[in-house]
Amino acid sequence: MSTPAKTDLFPLPFEVAAPALALSLGDYITDAKEQTALGKEFIFGCHGAVMCLRPEGRELVVVGFTGKHRLAAVAPHILRTAVQVGCISIRVHTQRRGELRFLNMLGFPFRLVEWRPDSNEYVLRMAINGRLKQFK
Repeated sequence: MSTPAKTDLFPLPFEVAAPALALSLGDYITDAKEQTALGKEFIFGCHGAVMCLRPEGRELVVVGFTGKHRLAAVAPHILRTAVQVGCISIRVHTQRRGELRFLNMLGFPFRLVEWRPDSNEYVLRMAINGRLKQFK
């Protein structure tokens, strides 16, 4: 997945991003390193944030995101990237209970699709359905 035009996402080497992503990826960081090396997951930076993204069919998965107070600035760029690579939905894995409410407040209609109490993980999904035009 290359960086599409018209977004501020830029690729980062895993080694550069790993310290920042360590907290959000937790135990998955070793798998993320392997998946990045295999070209199945991609590390990007944007406006002071670092993220791990994985395309799964026509869905873009935000595997990990780190950036204090950066989500509002970066979310539209993640949406643009998803649209430009042909995705019809975005899925987010997070341990932050309030992230759903915050994303909804920003105008991103995510919904809770799964809660994994053993790992305190919330899985959120948003259908894109032409949402890009409201963030141009």
